Amino acid sequence: MIEDLFYFRNKIFAYISTIACKIKMHVWGIEYGKKIVFRGSTLFYKGPNSSIRIGNNCAFNSSSRYNFRGINHRCILQTGEKWFNKNWR
Repeated sequence: MIEDLFYFRNKIFAYISTIACKIKMHVWGIEYGKKIVFRGSTLFYKGPNSSIRIGNNCAFNSSSRYNFRGINHRCILQTGEKWFNKNWR
């Protein structure tokens, strides 16, 4: 019973995090594929005239619930230089 509640809580957390990160990616102009999941808040920064593309079936774990380093280190996706292109698959 308790395990089911934790499972449900984690699913809701991932769902809300994914929606929030998709909104941030839309604002930054970041392209992404299908079935991506974010667990926790990921930071995005895209430099001028650069691009970021995230492929299908990617998972980003920024929360300490899923990644022990998430306590101190969130996922950060950024490009800092002009004309820099980064693809994650």
